[in-house]
Amino acid sequence: MTLEGDEKNGNSDDLEPALESIGQKVRWQFILFLLVSAPGVLNAIHISVYVFVTHNSPHWCTIPDLENANWTSSQIRSFSIPENVKDWNHSCTYYNWNYTLLAPLGFDDAKAAVSTASKPEILECKKRSFLEDEPESSIESEWDLVCDQGYLKSVVQSVFALGKFTGAIIFGLFSDKFGRKRSFSYAAWLYMISVPASNFIYSFPLFLLSRYLIGVAGAGVYETAYTILSEFLVGKWRTRFCTLFNISYPVGMMILPLFAYYSVTWRTLQLYLTPLVFVLLLDCWLLPESPKWLVAEKRNAEAWAALKWADHSFQPPSGKNEINIFETPNIRRESLHWYQQFGRTVEKFTFLFTNFELCKRTLISYTGWGVCALVYYSLTFSGDIFAANKYIYIALNGLIEAFAYLAPSILLALWGRKVVCAFLLVCSGIAQMSTLIFHRDQTNYIVTAALIGRFSDSAVFCIMILITSEIFPTAQRNTAVGTGLMMAQVGSVVAPFFVDMLSMQGWYIPSVILGGLSIVTASLFLLLPETKNKPLFNTVDDISPEDRVSFSQCCRYS
Repeated sequence: MTLEGDEKNGNSDDLEPALESIGQKVRWQFILFLLVSAPGVLNAIHISVYVFVTHNSPHWCTIPDLENANWTSSQIRSFSIPENVKDWNHSCTYYNWNYTLLAPLGFDDAKAAVSTASKPEILECKKRSFLEDEPESSIESEWDLVCDQGYLKSVVQSVFALGKFTGAIIFGLFSDKFGRKRSFSYAAWLYMISVPASNFIYSFPLFLLSRYLIGVAGAGVYETAYTILSEFLVGKWRTRFCTLFNISYPVGMMILPLFAYYSVTWRTLQLYLTPLVFVLLLDCWLLPESPKWLVAEKRNAEAWAALKWADHSFQPPSGKNEINIFETPNIRRESLHWYQQFGRTVEKFTFLFTNFELCKRTLISYTGWGVCALVYYSLTFSGDIFAANKYIYIALNGLIEAFAYLAPSILLALWGRKVVCAFLLVCSGIAQMSTLIFHRDQTNYIVTAALIGRFSDSAVFCIMILITSEIFPTAQRNTAVGTGLMMAQVGSVVAPFFVDMLSMQGWYIPSVILGGLSIVTASLFLLLPETKNKPLFNTVDDISPEDRVSFSQCCRYS
Protein backbone atom coordinates (compact mmCIF):
# COMPACT_ATOMS: atom_id res chain seq x y z
CA MET A 1 0.00 0.00 0.00
CA THR A 2 1.58 3.24 -1.10
CA LEU A 3 1.47 6.19 1.24
CA GLU A 4 2.62 8.64 -1.38
CA GLY A 5 -0.57 8.99 -3.35
CA ASP A 6 0.69 11.58 -5.82
CA GLU A 7 3.60 9.48 -7.05
CA LYS A 8 1.32 7.76 -9.52
CA ASN A 9 0.44 10.89 -11.41
CA GLY A 10 3.42 13.13 -10.90
CA ASN A 11 3.04 16.54 -9.26
CA SER A 12 -0.33 18.23 -9.05
CA ASP A 13 0.28 21.96 -8.70
CA ASP A 14 -3.09 22.67 -7.11
CA LEU A 15 -3.69 19.65 -4.87
CA GLU A 16 -1.02 20.24 -2.22
CA PRO A 17 -1.98 23.92 -1.68
CA ALA A 18 -5.63 22.86 -1.49
CA LEU A 19 -4.85 20.25 1.16
CA GLU A 20 -2.67 22.77 3.00
CA SER A 21 -5.56 25.25 3.01
CA ILE A 22 -8.02 22.68 4.30
CA GLY A 23 -5.45 21.59 6.87
CA GLN A 24 -6.02 24.85 8.71
CA LYS A 25 -9.48 23.60 9.67
CA VAL A 26 -8.59 21.98 13.00
CA ARG A 27 -12.13 20.78 13.67
CA TRP A 28 -12.36 18.58 10.59
CA GLN A 29 -8.87 17.23 11.24
CA PHE A 30 -9.99 15.94 14.62
CA ILE A 31 -13.16 14.48 13.10
CA LEU A 32 -11.09 12.69 10.46
CA PHE A 33 -8.65 11.49 13.12
CA LEU A 34 -11.44 10.08 15.31
CA LEU A 35 -12.97 8.27 12.34
CA VAL A 36 -9.72 6.61 11.27
CA SER A 37 -8.81 5.71 14.88
CA ALA A 38 -11.73 3.29 15.29
CA PRO A 39 -9.99 0.41 13.42
CA GLY A 40 -6.95 0.64 15.70
CA VAL A 41 -9.09 0.38 18.83
CA LEU A 42 -10.93 -2.64 17.41
CA ASN A 43 -7.71 -4.33 16.29
CA ALA A 44 -6.13 -3.96 19.72
CA ILE A 45 -9.23 -5.48 21.31
CA HIS A 46 -9.32 -8.51 19.01
CA ILE A 47 -5.57 -9.09 19.29
CA SER A 48 -5.58 -8.97 23.09
CA VAL A 49 -8.89 -10.83 23.55
CA TYR A 50 -6.86 -14.04 23.23
CA VAL A 51 -5.67 -13.43 26.79
CA PHE A 52 -9.26 -13.55 28.10
CA VAL A 53 -10.75 -16.35 25.98
CA THR A 54 -7.96 -18.69 27.12
CA HIS A 55 -7.69 -19.68 30.79
CA ASN A 56 -4.93 -21.58 32.52
CA SER A 57 -7.56 -23.60 34.42
CA PRO A 58 -6.65 -26.77 36.35
CA HIS A 59 -7.61 -29.91 34.46
CA TRP A 60 -7.46 -33.67 34.98
CA CYS A 61 -8.63 -36.86 33.32
CA THR A 62 -12.38 -37.37 33.44
CA ILE A 63 -13.33 -40.50 35.43
CA PRO A 64 -17.08 -41.00 34.77
CA ASP A 65 -17.53 -43.64 37.51
CA LEU A 66 -16.12 -41.34 40.20
CA GLU A 67 -18.12 -38.34 38.99
CA ASN A 68 -21.35 -40.38 38.99
CA ALA A 69 -20.56 -41.46 42.56
CA ASN A 70 -20.38 -37.75 43.54
CA TRP A 71 -16.69 -37.67 44.35
CA THR A 72 -15.33 -34.12 44.57
CA SER A 73 -12.86 -32.85 42.01
CA SER A 74 -10.15 -32.76 44.66
CA GLN A 75 -10.81 -36.41 45.58
CA ILE A 76 -10.79 -37.50 41.93
CA ARG A 77 -7.48 -35.79 41.31
CA SER A 78 -5.91 -37.14 44.49
CA PHE A 79 -6.96 -40.67 43.63
CA SER A 80 -6.33 -40.81 39.87
CA ILE A 81 -3.37 -38.55 39.11
CA PRO A 82 -0.04 -40.44 39.01
CA GLU A 83 2.55 -39.59 41.64
CA ASN A 84 5.20 -38.73 39.04
CA VAL A 85 3.12 -35.89 37.56
CA LYS A 86 5.01 -32.62 38.15
CA ASP A 87 2.06 -30.27 37.79
CA TRP A 88 -0.88 -31.68 39.76
CA ASN A 89 -3.17 -28.93 38.39
CA HIS A 90 -2.51 -29.83 34.75
CA SER A 91 -2.54 -33.60 34.46
CA CYS A 92 -2.74 -35.47 31.16
CA THR A 93 -2.53 -39.04 32.53
CA TYR A 94 -4.32 -41.21 35.12
CA TYR A 95 -4.01 -44.48 37.01
CA ASN A 96 -6.00 -47.26 35.37
CA TRP A 97 -7.71 -48.51 38.57
CA ASN A 98 -10.94 -50.50 38.39
CA TYR A 99 -13.05 -47.43 39.09
CA THR A 100 -16.33 -49.30 38.62
CA LEU A 101 -15.58 -51.33 41.77
CA LEU A 102 -13.90 -48.55 43.74
CA ALA A 103 -16.37 -45.70 43.14
CA PRO A 104 -19.19 -47.03 45.40
CA LEU A 105 -16.76 -47.45 48.32
CA GLY A 106 -16.26 -43.73 48.73
CA PHE A 107 -12.96 -41.87 48.81
CA ASP A 108 -11.62 -43.01 52.19
CA ASP A 109 -12.45 -46.71 51.79
CA ALA A 110 -11.24 -46.78 48.21
CA LYS A 111 -7.97 -45.13 49.29
CA ALA A 112 -7.52 -47.77 51.98
CA ALA A 113 -8.35 -50.57 49.54
CA VAL A 114 -5.58 -49.62 47.10
CA SER A 115 -2.98 -48.57 49.67
CA THR A 116 -1.30 -51.98 49.67
CA ALA A 117 -1.89 -52.77 45.99
CA SER A 118 0.74 -52.25 43.31
CA LYS A 119 0.25 -49.25 41.10
CA PRO A 120 -1.67 -49.96 37.86
CA GLU A 121 -0.61 -48.82 34.41
CA ILE A 122 -0.70 -45.14 33.54
CA LEU A 123 -2.87 -44.12 30.58
CA GLU A 124 -3.38 -40.93 28.58
CA CYS A 125 -6.62 -39.06 29.18
CA LYS A 126 -9.49 -39.84 26.84
CA LYS A 127 -11.38 -36.78 28.06
CA ARG A 128 -10.60 -34.02 30.52
CA SER A 129 -12.47 -32.14 33.23
CA PHE A 130 -11.76 -28.48 34.04
CA LEU A 131 -12.01 -26.55 37.29
CA GLU A 132 -14.01 -23.50 36.17
CA ASP A 133 -16.83 -21.44 37.65
CA GLU A 134 -18.89 -22.02 34.50
CA PRO A 135 -18.65 -25.03 32.16
CA GLU A 136 -16.86 -24.29 28.88
CA SER A 137 -15.99 -20.76 29.97
CA SER A 138 -12.77 -20.86 27.92
CA ILE A 139 -11.84 -22.19 24.50
CA GLU A 140 -9.59 -24.81 26.16
CA SER A 141 -12.45 -26.40 28.07
CA GLU A 142 -14.89 -26.15 25.16
CA TRP A 143 -12.60 -27.80 22.62
CA ASP A 144 -10.20 -29.66 24.95
CA LEU A 145 -7.16 -27.62 23.89
CA VAL A 146 -4.73 -29.04 26.46
CA CYS A 147 -2.14 -31.82 26.69
CA ASP A 148 -1.55 -33.35 23.25
CA GLN A 149 -3.84 -30.70 21.73
CA GLY A 150 -2.35 -27.81 23.68
CA TYR A 151 -0.59 -26.41 20.62
CA LEU A 152 -3.99 -25.65 19.07
CA LYS A 153 -4.51 -22.90 21.65
CA SER A 154 -1.53 -21.05 20.17
CA VAL A 155 -2.89 -21.65 16.67
CA VAL A 156 -5.94 -19.52 17.59
CA GLN A 157 -3.74 -16.44 17.89
CA SER A 158 -1.34 -17.36 15.11
CA VAL A 159 -4.09 -17.65 12.47
CA PHE A 160 -5.24 -14.18 13.51
CA ALA A 161 -1.72 -12.83 12.93
CA LEU A 162 -1.56 -14.72 9.63
CA GLY A 163 -4.84 -13.06 8.67
CA LYS A 164 -3.32 -9.64 9.36
CA PHE A 165 -0.37 -10.57 7.17
CA THR A 166 -2.67 -11.64 4.33
CA GLY A 167 -5.06 -8.72 4.73
CA ALA A 168 -2.30 -6.13 4.51
CA ILE A 169 -1.23 -7.52 1.13
CA ILE A 170 -4.71 -8.10 -0.32
CA PHE A 171 -6.27 -4.81 0.71
CA GLY A 172 -3.06 -2.90 -0.04
CA LEU A 173 -3.24 -3.99 -3.69
CA PHE A 174 -7.03 -3.57 -3.72
CA SER A 175 -6.90 0.00 -2.40
CA ASP A 176 -4.33 1.02 -5.01
CA LYS A 177 -6.51 -0.41 -7.77
CA PHE A 178 -10.08 0.39 -6.65
CA GLY A 179 -9.69 3.18 -4.12
CA ARG A 180 -9.09 3.65 -0.42
CA LYS A 181 -12.71 4.01 0.63
CA ARG A 182 -13.96 0.99 -1.30
CA SER A 183 -11.15 -1.09 0.16
CA PHE A 184 -12.01 0.18 3.64
CA SER A 185 -15.72 -0.55 3.18
CA TYR A 186 -15.17 -4.12 2.00
CA ALA A 187 -12.80 -4.81 4.89
CA ALA A 188 -15.26 -3.22 7.34
CA TRP A 189 -18.11 -5.42 6.13
CA LEU A 190 -15.91 -8.48 6.47
CA TYR A 191 -15.13 -7.33 10.02
CA MET A 192 -18.82 -6.82 10.82
CA ILE A 193 -19.66 -10.31 9.57
CA SER A 194 -16.73 -12.24 11.05
CA VAL A 195 -16.89 -10.90 14.62
CA PRO A 196 -20.59 -11.71 15.25
CA ALA A 197 -20.19 -15.07 13.47
CA SER A 198 -17.43 -16.12 15.88
CA ASN A 199 -19.97 -15.98 18.73
CA PHE A 200 -22.16 -18.69 17.27
CA ILE A 201 -19.58 -21.11 15.89
CA TYR A 202 -19.28 -24.44 17.71
CA SER A 203 -16.76 -26.05 15.36
CA PHE A 204 -13.11 -25.41 16.19
CA PRO A 205 -11.93 -25.33 12.53
CA LEU A 206 -14.67 -22.81 11.71
CA PHE A 207 -13.68 -20.76 14.76
CA LEU A 208 -10.12 -20.66 13.43
CA LEU A 209 -11.49 -19.50 10.08
CA SER A 210 -13.42 -16.69 11.79
CA ARG A 211 -10.26 -15.59 13.64
CA TYR A 212 -8.34 -15.59 10.37
CA LEU A 213 -11.00 -13.47 8.65
CA ILE A 214 -11.09 -11.04 11.58
CA GLY A 215 -7.32 -10.63 11.14
CA VAL A 216 -7.70 -10.08 7.39
CA ALA A 217 -10.43 -7.49 7.93
CA GLY A 218 -8.55 -5.79 10.77
CA ALA A 219 -5.46 -5.26 8.63
CA GLY A 220 -7.63 -4.00 5.76
CA VAL A 221 -9.44 -1.29 7.73
CA TYR A 222 -6.36 -0.26 9.74
CA GLU A 223 -3.92 0.10 6.85
CA THR A 224 -6.47 1.79 4.59
CA ALA A 225 -7.55 4.21 7.33
CA TYR A 226 -3.91 5.17 7.86
CA THR A 227 -3.49 5.77 4.13
CA ILE A 228 -6.57 8.02 3.99
CA LEU A 229 -5.26 10.01 6.95
CA SER A 230 -1.75 10.39 5.53
CA GLU A 231 -3.01 11.36 2.06
CA PHE A 232 -5.52 13.92 3.36
CA LEU A 233 -3.01 15.77 5.55
CA VAL A 234 0.20 17.57 4.64
CA GLY A 235 3.17 19.06 6.44
CA LYS A 236 3.23 19.24 10.22
CA TRP A 237 -0.34 18.00 10.54
CA ARG A 238 0.50 14.76 8.76
CA THR A 239 3.46 14.19 11.08
CA ARG A 240 1.46 14.88 14.23
CA PHE A 241 -1.67 12.90 13.46
CA CYS A 242 0.11 9.96 11.83
CA THR A 243 2.24 9.68 14.97
CA LEU A 244 -0.83 9.88 17.22
CA PHE A 245 -2.55 7.27 15.06
CA ASN A 246 -0.81 4.53 17.06
CA ILE A 247 -2.48 5.71 20.29
CA SER A 248 -5.64 3.88 19.23
CA TYR A 249 -4.01 0.56 20.11
CA PRO A 250 -3.38 1.27 23.82
CA VAL A 251 -6.89 2.75 24.05
CA GLY A 252 -8.30 -0.57 22.87
CA MET A 253 -6.14 -2.49 25.33
CA MET A 254 -7.39 -0.37 28.23
CA ILE A 255 -11.05 -0.79 27.20
CA LEU A 256 -10.94 -4.57 26.78
CA PRO A 257 -10.43 -5.53 30.47
CA LEU A 258 -13.65 -3.69 31.39
CA PHE A 259 -15.67 -5.96 29.10
CA ALA A 260 -13.71 -9.05 30.15
CA TYR A 261 -14.24 -8.40 33.86
CA TYR A 262 -18.02 -8.61 33.52
CA SER A 263 -17.97 -11.62 31.19
CA VAL A 264 -18.58 -15.06 32.70
CA THR A 265 -17.56 -17.07 29.64
CA TRP A 266 -15.53 -16.43 26.53
CA ARG A 267 -18.69 -16.41 24.41
CA THR A 268 -20.21 -13.76 26.67
CA LEU A 269 -17.12 -11.60 26.13
CA GLN A 270 -17.34 -12.04 22.37
CA LEU A 271 -21.02 -11.08 22.53
CA TYR A 272 -20.26 -7.92 24.52
CA LEU A 273 -17.58 -6.90 22.02
CA THR A 274 -19.75 -7.44 18.95
CA PRO A 275 -21.64 -4.09 19.01
CA LEU A 276 -18.34 -2.17 18.98
CA VAL A 277 -17.49 -3.39 15.49
CA PHE A 278 -20.57 -1.68 14.05
CA VAL A 279 -18.91 1.68 14.74
CA LEU A 280 -17.31 1.00 11.37
CA LEU A 281 -20.68 1.74 9.75
CA LEU A 282 -20.10 5.37 10.69
CA ASP A 283 -16.70 5.24 9.00
CA CYS A 284 -18.17 3.67 5.85
CA TRP A 285 -20.70 6.48 5.71
CA LEU A 286 -18.55 9.49 6.61
CA LEU A 287 -14.98 8.72 5.53
CA PRO A 288 -14.10 10.43 2.23
CA GLU A 289 -12.08 8.95 -0.58
CA SER A 290 -8.45 10.04 -0.73
CA PRO A 291 -8.23 13.08 -3.04
CA LYS A 292 -4.71 12.06 -4.03
CA TRP A 293 -5.91 8.69 -5.27
CA LEU A 294 -8.82 10.32 -7.11
CA VAL A 295 -6.50 12.77 -8.85
CA ALA A 296 -4.22 9.89 -9.81
CA GLU A 297 -7.26 8.21 -11.40
CA LYS A 298 -8.24 11.45 -13.24
CA ARG A 299 -11.49 11.61 -11.24
CA ASN A 300 -11.18 15.32 -10.55
CA ALA A 301 -14.85 16.02 -9.81
CA GLU A 302 -14.81 13.40 -7.05
CA ALA A 303 -11.56 14.81 -5.69
CA TRP A 304 -13.31 18.18 -5.56
CA ALA A 305 -16.20 16.60 -3.64
CA ALA A 306 -13.76 15.05 -1.16
CA LEU A 307 -12.22 18.46 -0.52
CA LYS A 308 -15.66 20.01 -0.12
CA TRP A 309 -16.43 17.34 2.50
CA ALA A 310 -13.52 18.64 4.52
CA ASP A 311 -14.34 22.32 4.00
CA HIS A 312 -17.69 23.40 2.55
CA SER A 313 -16.30 26.88 1.90
CA PHE A 314 -13.41 25.61 -0.23
CA GLN A 315 -13.18 27.27 -3.64
CA PRO A 316 -10.92 26.31 -6.58
CA PRO A 317 -8.15 28.68 -7.68
CA SER A 318 -8.94 31.38 -10.21
CA GLY A 319 -9.59 29.97 -13.67
CA LYS A 320 -10.30 26.48 -12.35
CA ASN A 321 -13.49 24.54 -11.67
CA GLU A 322 -14.40 21.20 -10.15
CA ILE A 323 -13.67 19.45 -13.46
CA ASN A 324 -10.26 20.85 -14.38
CA ILE A 325 -9.02 21.87 -10.92
CA PHE A 326 -6.44 19.10 -10.77
CA GLU A 327 -5.81 18.46 -14.45
CA THR A 328 -2.28 17.47 -15.40
CA PRO A 329 -2.61 16.98 -19.17
CA ASN A 330 1.04 16.27 -19.88
CA ILE A 331 1.22 13.32 -17.48
CA ARG A 332 0.37 9.86 -18.67
CA ARG A 333 -0.61 7.44 -15.94
CA GLU A 334 0.91 3.99 -16.20
CA SER A 335 -1.70 1.25 -15.81
CA LEU A 336 -0.52 -2.11 -14.52
CA HIS A 337 -2.35 -5.37 -13.94
CA TRP A 338 -2.23 -6.81 -10.42
CA TYR A 339 0.23 -9.52 -11.48
CA GLN A 340 2.51 -6.88 -13.00
CA GLN A 341 2.40 -4.90 -9.75
CA PHE A 342 3.19 -8.10 -7.86
CA GLY A 343 6.09 -8.83 -10.21
CA ARG A 344 7.54 -5.37 -9.64
CA THR A 345 7.22 -5.81 -5.88
CA VAL A 346 9.08 -9.14 -6.03
CA GLU A 347 11.77 -7.53 -8.18
CA LYS A 348 12.25 -4.70 -5.67
CA PHE A 349 12.35 -7.21 -2.81
CA THR A 350 15.01 -9.40 -4.40
CA PHE A 351 17.12 -6.33 -5.17
CA LEU A 352 17.52 -5.84 -1.40
CA PHE A 353 19.68 -8.98 -1.37
CA THR A 354 21.61 -8.50 -4.61
CA ASN A 355 23.84 -5.78 -3.15
CA PHE A 356 26.00 -6.74 -0.15
CA GLU A 357 25.55 -3.40 1.62
CA LEU A 358 21.77 -3.47 1.19
CA CYS A 359 21.74 -7.11 2.27
CA LYS A 360 23.43 -6.24 5.57
CA ARG A 361 21.02 -3.38 6.20
CA THR A 362 18.05 -5.56 5.29
CA LEU A 363 19.03 -8.39 7.65
CA ILE A 364 19.60 -5.98 10.55
CA SER A 365 16.30 -4.24 9.83
CA TYR A 366 14.38 -7.52 9.60
CA THR A 367 15.94 -8.73 12.84
CA GLY A 368 14.82 -5.54 14.55
CA TRP A 369 11.26 -5.82 13.26
CA GLY A 370 10.96 -9.52 14.09
CA VAL A 371 12.45 -9.30 17.59
CA CYS A 372 10.43 -6.20 18.52
CA ALA A 373 7.19 -7.89 17.46
CA LEU A 374 8.11 -11.13 19.23
CA VAL A 375 8.83 -9.25 22.46
CA TYR A 376 5.71 -7.09 22.13
CA TYR A 377 3.26 -9.96 21.69
CA SER A 378 5.04 -12.37 24.03
CA LEU A 379 4.80 -9.88 26.89
CA THR A 380 1.11 -9.35 26.08
CA PHE A 381 0.42 -13.08 26.39
CA SER A 382 2.54 -13.64 29.53
CA GLY A 383 0.10 -12.50 32.21
CA ASP A 384 -0.76 -16.05 33.30
CA ILE A 385 2.91 -17.04 33.34
CA PHE A 386 3.68 -14.14 35.69
CA ALA A 387 0.70 -15.14 37.88
CA ALA A 388 -0.63 -11.61 37.38
CA ASN A 389 -4.20 -10.36 37.50
CA LYS A 390 -4.85 -10.44 33.76
CA TYR A 391 -7.36 -7.56 33.84
CA ILE A 392 -4.92 -5.20 35.52
CA TYR A 393 -1.98 -6.55 33.53
CA ILE A 394 -3.52 -5.88 30.10
CA ALA A 395 -4.81 -2.45 31.17
CA LEU A 396 -1.33 -1.51 32.42
CA ASN A 397 0.19 -2.74 29.15
CA GLY A 398 -2.10 -0.35 27.29
CA LEU A 399 -1.32 2.56 29.61
CA ILE A 400 2.43 1.98 29.41
CA GLU A 401 2.28 1.70 25.63
CA ALA A 402 0.50 5.06 25.35
CA PHE A 403 3.34 6.77 27.22
CA ALA A 404 5.92 4.81 25.21
CA TYR A 405 4.68 6.43 21.99
CA LEU A 406 5.53 9.85 23.41
CA ALA A 407 9.07 8.96 24.49
CA PRO A 408 10.81 8.76 21.06
CA SER A 409 10.16 12.40 20.18
CA ILE A 410 12.01 13.45 23.35
CA LEU A 411 14.87 10.96 23.03
CA LEU A 412 15.40 11.59 19.31
CA ALA A 413 15.78 15.31 19.98
CA LEU A 414 18.75 14.49 22.23
CA TRP A 415 20.46 11.57 20.50
CA GLY A 416 20.69 9.81 17.15
CA ARG A 417 18.42 7.09 15.79
CA LYS A 418 20.61 4.05 16.32
CA VAL A 419 21.74 5.15 19.79
CA VAL A 420 18.15 5.56 20.98
CA CYS A 421 17.13 2.21 19.48
CA ALA A 422 20.09 0.41 21.03
CA PHE A 423 19.55 2.08 24.41
CA LEU A 424 15.86 1.14 24.51
CA LEU A 425 16.54 -2.43 23.40
CA VAL A 426 19.18 -2.86 26.10
CA CYS A 427 16.74 -1.49 28.70
CA SER A 428 14.12 -3.94 27.47
CA GLY A 429 16.59 -6.82 27.54
CA ILE A 430 17.87 -6.11 31.04
CA ALA A 431 14.33 -5.68 32.39
CA GLN A 432 13.22 -9.02 31.00
CA MET A 433 16.33 -10.92 32.06
CA SER A 434 15.93 -9.52 35.58
CA THR A 435 13.09 -12.01 36.12
CA LEU A 436 15.87 -14.49 36.96
CA ILE A 437 16.49 -12.76 40.29
CA PHE A 438 12.84 -12.90 41.38
CA HIS A 439 10.93 -15.77 42.90
CA ARG A 440 7.71 -16.83 41.16
CA ASP A 441 5.68 -15.47 44.09
CA GLN A 442 7.09 -11.94 43.67
CA THR A 443 4.42 -11.05 41.12
CA ASN A 444 4.60 -7.27 41.56
CA TYR A 445 8.34 -7.15 40.84
CA ILE A 446 8.00 -9.48 37.85
CA VAL A 447 5.15 -7.44 36.35
CA THR A 448 7.09 -4.21 36.90
CA ALA A 449 10.07 -5.65 35.02
CA ALA A 450 7.77 -6.82 32.22
CA LEU A 451 6.17 -3.37 31.93
CA ILE A 452 9.59 -1.70 31.70
CA GLY A 453 10.39 -4.11 28.89
CA ARG A 454 7.05 -3.36 27.25
CA PHE A 455 7.63 0.41 27.47
CA SER A 456 11.07 0.18 25.87
CA ASP A 457 9.97 -2.24 23.16
CA SER A 458 6.92 -0.15 22.20
CA ALA A 459 9.11 2.95 21.93
CA VAL A 460 11.50 1.09 19.60
CA PHE A 461 8.53 0.17 17.40
CA CYS A 462 7.87 3.88 16.85
CA ILE A 463 11.43 4.47 15.70
CA MET A 464 11.71 1.38 13.49
CA ILE A 465 9.79 2.90 10.57
CA LEU A 466 11.92 6.04 10.76
CA ILE A 467 15.27 4.28 10.90
CA THR A 468 14.27 1.75 8.21
CA SER A 469 13.19 4.49 5.82
CA GLU A 470 16.44 6.42 6.35
CA ILE A 471 18.95 3.60 5.82
CA PHE A 472 17.59 2.55 2.40
CA PRO A 473 17.75 4.39 -0.96
CA THR A 474 14.64 5.95 -2.47
CA ALA A 475 13.98 3.14 -4.96
CA GLN A 476 13.95 0.48 -2.22
CA ARG A 477 12.58 2.55 0.69
CA ASN A 478 8.90 1.58 0.50
CA THR A 479 9.81 -2.06 -0.15
CA ALA A 480 12.12 -2.14 2.87
CA VAL A 481 9.49 -0.63 5.17
CA GLY A 482 6.69 -2.82 3.81
CA THR A 483 8.63 -6.08 4.06
CA GLY A 484 9.89 -5.02 7.49
CA LEU A 485 6.29 -4.75 8.67
CA MET A 486 5.72 -8.25 7.28
CA MET A 487 8.64 -9.53 9.36
CA ALA A 488 6.89 -8.02 12.37
CA GLN A 489 3.86 -10.16 11.52
CA VAL A 490 6.12 -13.22 11.53
CA GLY A 491 7.06 -12.32 15.10
CA SER A 492 3.39 -12.07 16.05
CA VAL A 493 2.68 -15.51 14.51
CA VAL A 494 5.51 -17.13 16.47
CA ALA A 495 4.83 -15.37 19.81
CA PRO A 496 1.97 -17.56 21.20
CA PHE A 497 3.90 -20.78 20.46
CA PHE A 498 7.05 -19.24 21.92
CA VAL A 499 5.33 -18.35 25.19
CA ASP A 500 3.20 -21.48 25.63
CA MET A 501 5.88 -24.04 24.80
CA LEU A 502 8.88 -22.49 26.55
CA SER A 503 6.94 -21.58 29.70
CA MET A 504 6.25 -25.29 30.22
CA GLN A 505 10.01 -25.75 30.72
CA GLY A 506 10.20 -22.84 33.16
CA TRP A 507 8.09 -19.73 33.71
CA TYR A 508 11.14 -17.44 33.36
CA ILE A 509 12.60 -18.99 30.19
CA PRO A 510 10.61 -16.92 27.61
CA SER A 511 11.57 -13.66 29.33
CA VAL A 512 15.26 -14.57 29.55
CA ILE A 513 15.43 -15.54 25.86
CA LEU A 514 13.55 -12.40 24.82
CA GLY A 515 15.93 -10.31 26.90
CA GLY A 516 18.92 -11.92 25.23
CA LEU A 517 17.46 -11.36 21.76
CA SER A 518 16.82 -7.69 22.57
CA ILE A 519 20.43 -7.12 23.63
CA VAL A 520 21.78 -8.92 20.54
CA THR A 521 19.52 -6.77 18.34
CA ALA A 522 20.79 -3.64 20.10
CA SER A 523 24.37 -4.59 19.23
CA LEU A 524 23.37 -5.08 15.59
CA PHE A 525 21.86 -1.60 15.43
CA LEU A 526 25.20 -0.13 16.53
CA LEU A 527 26.70 -1.47 13.28
CA LEU A 528 24.44 0.86 11.26
CA PRO A 529 25.49 4.39 10.24
CA GLU A 530 23.85 7.26 12.10
CA THR A 531 21.26 9.01 9.90
CA LYS A 532 20.23 11.95 12.08
CA ASN A 533 20.53 15.31 10.26
CA LYS A 534 21.80 13.56 7.13
CA PRO A 535 20.13 13.76 3.70
CA LEU A 536 18.39 10.67 2.36
CA PHE A 537 20.25 9.01 -0.49
CA ASN A 538 18.62 8.06 -3.77
CA THR A 539 20.72 5.10 -4.95
CA VAL A 540 23.12 2.55 -3.50
CA ASP A 541 25.97 4.35 -5.25
CA ASP A 542 25.31 7.41 -3.07
CA ILE A 543 26.42 5.51 0.06
CA SER A 544 29.89 6.71 0.99
CA PRO A 545 32.49 4.25 2.38
CA GLU A 546 32.28 5.77 5.87
CA ASP A 547 28.51 5.22 5.89
CA ARG A 548 28.67 1.49 5.22
CA VAL A 549 27.60 -1.10 7.80
CA SER A 550 30.70 -2.11 9.78
CA PHE A 551 32.09 -2.59 13.28
CA SER A 552 33.68 0.86 13.06
CA GLN A 553 30.18 2.36 13.21
CA CYS A 554 29.99 1.32 16.87
CA CYS A 555 32.24 4.29 17.64
CA ARG A 556 30.33 6.80 15.49
CA TYR A 557 27.21 8.45 16.89
CA SER A 558 26.84 11.52 14.69
